[in-house]
Amino acid sequence: MKILTICFMFFLTQLAVGQSKWSFHSSIEFDRYTTYKGTINNKYPITMYLEESSESCGKYPSRWTPHKVYGWYMYDKIGKKIPLIGNVCYADACESYLKLFVPENLFDYLFDENFNLVDAKEVFIQKKGWSSNKMEWSMKSGSKLPVFIEVEHSFSWTTKAKLILEINNVKLEDIDLSKLANNEYIEDVDILAQKRVGDNFYVIFNYSHQSNPGSHGHGMCGAGYEEFIGYMIVNKRFEVENFESIQIHSCINSFEKEVIFNAEYPENGIKEKN
Repeated sequence: MKILTICFMFFLTQLAVGQSKWSFHSSIEFDRYTTYKGTINNKYPITMYLEESSESCGKYPSRWTPHKVYGWYMYDKIGKKIPLIGNVCYADACESYLKLFVPENLFDYLFDENFNLVDAKEVFIQKKGWSSNKMEWSMKSGSKLPVFIEVEHSFSWTTKAKLILEINNVKLEDIDLSKLANNEYIEDVDILAQKRVGDNFYVIFNYSHQSNPGSHGHGMCGAGYEEFIGYMIVNKRFEVENFESIQIHSCINSFEKEVIFNAEYPENGIKEKN
């Protein structure tokens, strides 16, 4: 009896060892930020990081009114990030392209009617007509110094979307969904079904993006989106053998579609409902 128990436990142990855990998940890299390297007064090396938001500074927002910018800068030799709040304006009527302020209180601040931060400790300004690598830095006391910067990472609305296969918590394959779908604006991916049958993996997923990236919610389909259902077969060599995609929603082309699939049997694929 003891020998049988030992053999049975050995069998269970081998069975557990032979079963691998696997899953697909998504990863999206956004390039919606700008970083700069430069100096203040050609003496103090600095790094600056900025993200432009869709928040408007004006009472009547449009894509041409100043939009709020958030970020930080730091003196490279010190390495401490100093918060920045400001605005960027693309309209020709704006005197300045970029205004950045170091607030006295990061959590309680106010912009005046000219989009200047009330009671700012420091100010960076880049006026219209200036070269892109020139700014001016000033303190509350009124002293001003030139700033010379170069873009290290440029802002972009494009994204890099990936489907990642992990086996036993080890990332074994990155599948470039942006390239596969020929879509460089994918913002959201949701795995709807995944299953391994024989040597193949079958995956069904939803992905979507803004209809008009960069509109800040204004203009035609500014708040609209484009949505798709994707289907993928990955073989034992982790190569994509088949990829299909059906668009189920479009603001630009004004349509809705319904796609049929069985989440328990993703190997049967997807099809548009008639």
